[in-house]
Amino acid sequence: EWLKMAKAGQYTLKEKIQEEFLECKICFEPYVKPKALPCLHSFCAECLKDYVRKNPDKNAMRFCCPICRKEIPMPPRGIDDFQDNFWLLSLSNSLEEGEDECRTSCNGKNARSNVWTTQKWNHQAKNVTTASNPLYPPSFQELKLRGFDWYFGKVSRNASEEWLLHPGLQKGSFLIRQGEALPDTYTLSVRDCDELRGYLVKHYKILSKKNGDNEKDHYYITAKRTFSTLEELVSHYSVVADGLCCKLTQICDKPRSLLWAMDRGKPDEFMTTKDTLQLVKKIGSGQFAEVYYAKWNNQVEAAVKMQKKDCVTTAAFLDEAQILKSIQHNNIVKLLAVCSDEPVYLVTEYMVNGRLSQYLREGKGKQLGLTSLLWISAQWMAPEVLLYNKYSTKADIWSFGIVLMEIFSYGKEPYDSMGSKEAFEKVQSGYRMPCPQYCPAEIYNVALTCWNINAPRRPSFDFLNSFLHDCHSTS
Repeated sequence: EWLKMAKAGQYTLKEKIQEEFLECKICFEPYVKPKALPCLHSFCAECLKDYVRKNPDKNAMRFCCPICRKEIPMPPRGIDDFQDNFWLLSLSNSLEEGEDECRTSCNGKNARSNVWTTQKWNHQAKNVTTASNPLYPPSFQELKLRGFDWYFGKVSRNASEEWLLHPGLQKGSFLIRQGEALPDTYTLSVRDCDELRGYLVKHYKILSKKNGDNEKDHYYITAKRTFSTLEELVSHYSVVADGLCCKLTQICDKPRSLLWAMDRGKPDEFMTTKDTLQLVKKIGSGQFAEVYYAKWNNQVEAAVKMQKKDCVTTAAFLDEAQILKSIQHNNIVKLLAVCSDEPVYLVTEYMVNGRLSQYLREGKGKQLGLTSLLWISAQWMAPEVLLYNKYSTKADIWSFGIVLMEIFSYGKEPYDSMGSKEAFEKVQSGYRMPCPQYCPAEIYNVALTCWNINAPRRPSFDFLNSFLHDCHSTS
């Protein structure tokens, strides 16, 4: 049934299937030659080889599954001897076939993977015609809804609850987001207050139906009362609860990260084309990008950071651009322009003295003994960074929790009685640092949430900032 719905061109569900079933849990990208382990977990063949190489076991003939940690015997010829996961390959092929059928059956006017639906996006249509592009053009309905402050787009239930439970919001604060289970549905999330449980969030499905073949969609929470638009629905429930836990009172504030994501790839004054750039020479390379010295518009010296498509998604690269657009400071490299065609280019000012890391190693930093500052001890790093080299803001949250404990233990080194390897193995098995003697219980409890092994469940920096400010003001 899921495959039928995916074949109908409902990309939200297709993406959900890909996320749950077709992404390797080591690289978090679509499977390439998936190998099935005896414990029934599957991973890309190369990812599994890399994982085993980076996490050697005392017994070279065994290794632990990255997910369930069960010991797996190594076959005589290594990882390649494990059975290919033909079920995953079949599911992936079925989705691709459904995608082709969708493009064939849709005409040029309505095929959302072929044409941008508003004029200001049309000049980019040629760059988004393939389904492999992670930035599907938003539909006309999506673009219209983004104009309302209460519409949050495709965010998870957990994220909506975190934002609505933010201190300072009142009962009745709300947002509308895309439904997670079914495509073309929405969810109204409302902050409520219970005498026993305190503040909590309640979620209401917003469904749609047509009253006739040529009628527009009508939206409803209960079929007895329908609305021609979501705006009408919000207006009605802002006046009267009419079956909800309470009437809608206040729109939830959008975090900056969500605003950046919703504007990702949107044409603005930073957008430029690659024909305005002349790449002169390669001056550096990292895990996710290569850096070139370039001339912009034949006169401006610039550094061009070019995306490595196999190592980082276009969406993640454009998110970095959104962050740089919002930052203007003399001590931060200035963003000059963005080319959103893959591979993405980030055009920044050219730093004539080279990289800071090189300066610290070879320049005055070497004389001052700053070289050691470039190396970060494993005690501060999140498990997914050490295991999979997977960096994210949530990995920084883990490190922040460690720093919190350093502060409240007056500078005591984390896991001071253990070596890096022993500490990592104990953390993997569920161990967490004990609460320091003078650390308030609420601070330690927040630190524990920072160390959730499931990265998406860790709090955001917005939440931590508000929480610590509240603690400071009441102390």
